Amino acid sequence: MIFDSVCIGSDHGGFDLKTALLQSFQMVDLGTDSKESVDYPVYAKRVAEYVVAANNACGVLVCKSGIGMSIAANKFAGIRAFLCTGNLEMTKLSRQHNDCNIICFGADFIDTKLALECLNIFVNSVFEGGRHLRRVLEMERFLIN
Repeated sequence: MIFDSVCIGSDHGGFDLKTALLQSFQMVDLGTDSKESVDYPVYAKRVAEYVVAANNACGVLVCKSGIGMSIAANKFAGIRAFLCTGNLEMTKLSRQHNDCNIICFGADFIDTKLALECLNIFVNSVFEGGRHLRRVLEMERFLIN
């Protein structure tokens, strides 16, 4: 694994997949802790802040569709969240070309086995830099505070 730490967060809709991923992969669990209804932006914020504050960390976010989590996480400077639909090549490219540091899953649209396979690819793929670094830095300049 190329990251020093991995954290994970979910809302109630992603709780079962988050729990299953935690059984197979060592991560810092940032909640939620049950299927009781919660607001997904709270957990996207926790994971995004962890990734930005930690040295060499990445994150995993899970909700029912993955869409809300990816939108919320991408509001934070320094975060490049990717909605993973299970395509292994896209997962690899999210790291190699875009230096993504959060992978988002839609629990209603991906099974545990495929999510775990994608997670393993994500945490073991290296950003290629070069022309891709220039583009990632250009995107960072889009942020308005």
